[in-house]
Amino acid sequence: TVMWATDVLGDAYVDYSADGLNFKRIQATSRFFPTDETKLLNAFTQYSAQLTGLSANSRYSYYPVVNGQTVGSGSSFVTSGSGTQFKFLTVGDTGWGSPEQGRIATRMNTDTAPGNAAFALHVGDIAYGLKPYETAGGAYREYESRYFTYYRDMMGRIPFFTSLGNHDYGTENGSPYCAIHTHPTETVPSADRGKIGRAHV
Repeated sequence: TVMWATDVLGDAYVDYSADGLNFKRIQATSRFFPTDETKLLNAFTQYSAQLTGLSANSRYSYYPVVNGQTVGSGSSFVTSGSGTQFKFLTVGDTGWGSPEQGRIATRMNTDTAPGNAAFALHVGDIAYGLKPYETAGGAYREYESRYFTYYRDMMGRIPFFTSLGNHDYGTENGSPYCAIHTHPTETVPSADRGKIGRAHV
């Protein structure tokens, strides 16, 4: 799944290729997010495209497009395969926006260069409150400042797999988290897809 957001609403798709010459095109779905829902200063549109039928152990380049204009400079990803060895990054409890988070994000950015980590796994507590005494977290503005600000560049290079922490439930029982992520469907019963639930350990 390739997801991106812009302030432009329009016709969107993703062009992708395994050889850089022969491209396939998949139409993207869109969802508009008004400011009264997100409490952000500007409205935005989120796009999502499902790339299917990919070959194993292959590098694909891709280009998101809205209204005929490429968004960003495009990027690439590598698919997995049976018996392949790979490295991945694991991080969690990052949502404070601290200098330490910045230093770790810089290191992660280096480790997501081609040939290094294959994906990132975030184990939760992605977005705390914006002030030290706001412990709830999980609002759109917090994901913008504490999540995308730090990881948006590497998100274009490797897949991000995430889970909710207790702080991510702090706004509308995790609705912002669900809205800005795509959810797994493989081996997940259709009745459970896109749902969230709390786990107490």
